[in-house]
Amino acid sequence: MNELFRLLPPIQFKSYFRNGFLLFFCIIWFASLSLAQTGDSAALFSQLRNSDEHQKINALEKIYRELYGSFPLRAYPYAMRSLALSKKLNARESEVRAYYFLSYYYTLKGMTDSAMYFCQIGMDLSKMINSKILLSNGYARLGDISRTKGEKARAVEYLKKAIAMDSANEDRVAGCSLTLGILYGDAGCNEESVYYYLKALKIREKQNKLIDAGYLSCNLGGYYYDAPYGVYGIQAYEKAISLFRRANFPSGESYAYNLMGINYADRKDYHKALDCFRKSLAINYLDTTIFRSQICFNLTNIGDTWLKLNRTDSARYYYSKSLSLSSRGQDYIPMACTYLSLGELNTRLKKYPAAIEFLNKGLYYSKLADYRAQFEDVYMLLSECYEASGNQDQALKYLKMRNEIRDSIVTEKAHQAVANMKIKYETEKKDQQISSLNIDSKKKQAKIRIAVLVIILIVVIAGAVGYYFLLYYRNKLLPKVMALNFIENKITSEKKGDNRRMRAFEKLLPPELKPFSDNQVVQNELSKDLIVQLETLLLKDKIYLDENLTLAETARRLDSNTSYLSRLINEHYKVNFSAFLNKYRVEEAKRMILNDQFNNFSIEGIAKNSGFRSKSTFNQVFKNSTGLTPTEFALRNGKIRA
Repeated sequence: MNELFRLLPPIQFKSYFRNGFLLFFCIIWFASLSLAQTGDSAALFSQLRNSDEHQKINALEKIYRELYGSFPLRAYPYAMRSLALSKKLNARESEVRAYYFLSYYYTLKGMTDSAMYFCQIGMDLSKMINSKILLSNGYARLGDISRTKGEKARAVEYLKKAIAMDSANEDRVAGCSLTLGILYGDAGCNEESVYYYLKALKIREKQNKLIDAGYLSCNLGGYYYDAPYGVYGIQAYEKAISLFRRANFPSGESYAYNLMGINYADRKDYHKALDCFRKSLAINYLDTTIFRSQICFNLTNIGDTWLKLNRTDSARYYYSKSLSLSSRGQDYIPMACTYLSLGELNTRLKKYPAAIEFLNKGLYYSKLADYRAQFEDVYMLLSECYEASGNQDQALKYLKMRNEIRDSIVTEKAHQAVANMKIKYETEKKDQQISSLNIDSKKKQAKIRIAVLVIILIVVIAGAVGYYFLLYYRNKLLPKVMALNFIENKITSEKKGDNRRMRAFEKLLPPELKPFSDNQVVQNELSKDLIVQLETLLLKDKIYLDENLTLAETARRLDSNTSYLSRLINEHYKVNFSAFLNKYRVEEAKRMILNDQFNNFSIEGIAKNSGFRSKSTFNQVFKNSTGLTPTEFALRNGKIRA
């Protein structure tokens, strides 16, 4: 038991003693399980011995979907038996459900091609028998498979179709909402992610489904670790562990401990991370229902943590254990992860030939499992190893491959997919708000009648006020307007006569009634010409890109003087000269941020090329203009900037 709980590299027990003890433990474990299968469970297994084959199908479905629903490894043979019997009896719905479960099983195994194959067969049969419920289940499966393959935008589309086709099914809505929360969290849409997590959690708590609620708490814990609320993340994981324990679900408890370990490792709290990984591994060793891959991931995580602590011998020990275990069942994803870790270990030890061999094996198994998330790390390490070995051609080749993958992550198509996710979320949110208004039709009609009466009252009052104003205008204001028009006409006529009389009139009139002189008209025309010349310099010559541009230099280019130009800008644009230039510079910076040609420019580079002298001034002016910092503006528009 030292290996199970302490997890130290040296093995203290002799082989025969340890194996005998584990054999005795397994016998006790399976005996307890067989004793636990009483009541309804025993009745299900007894039905398998009946001659009625339709009853056998029902019993098989309850076994693999309900009794062993949380233990896919146990459920698999019963699903295969149900599929064979359903084909024999032409029981289409049972056949579809069996296909979907097999798709789920192979998704967990990392065999996405097989999962897609079984799911597509189930979808075709669902369309043939015109079952919306089964078709909704198929879309949910397609969403899960697409998420596993890294096709996140497509996964969101499938999951929302699943919810729309069977919105009354709380289990379906909760399951799809959980996956949507994960997808939106990966895309950086935190508000949408939490919305779906809480939506699913509300349903599961209402149903008192502790296991599903535990998984949702795990995901919320991951969200809180990303945000500046670390203590809430720890509380969420501890709540998940408590829920799994109450449900007597050790696999979920192990999952929660593993996630806590990963987050502690990300925060460089390696000793707490090791403690969590060890607890997870101890639970997995004792749980015979889990996949072998879960133990492999535990071992690899422990090895990675030892590697970060520069304990290379301990790291190699756990990598070897993981590789030995995953190789027995040909679990491609754990094998790929372990080979990558071994490659990183040998790279650190400067054993480059061995590192290259391990990395190539990891790349091979990653491609077999279509596990694309690992490609970038493998290519980067291969480039480093070949460069250190003096093979510059191979180093450059893998570096280009790594950059192609990184560039593909931020393509316009990916940004459009994230934008579509946000739009669909907003649309769904509006639809839910509209549907909620139809809950009580009588109240809605009463509110509408009251609103109509209020509108009619407002219209009547507005009409009365308008009529009163019209009468007031006719009786009071119209004579004054006519008098002012008469005075203005007299001034115009007198202007053509004696100028002395004109000057006498002007002294008596308020400023707004004084006519413009010929000099003022000429001056206005000159101002308009100067505005046109100024905008030509800004739009065509882009003089604002010169960070040393001054008011005097601008006036010189326009053959004007600084005081006149400054007053003209203040009067025409309602801002001073500096703010006037910064407006054009901010627009230039926004254009560069959104243009893919400037992806290699840092924020400081964009500031310099937009005419700003310093990054701090650029940040302050940009935020005052847009309400966002340049980095926030780039992320909001799907751009990643240094």
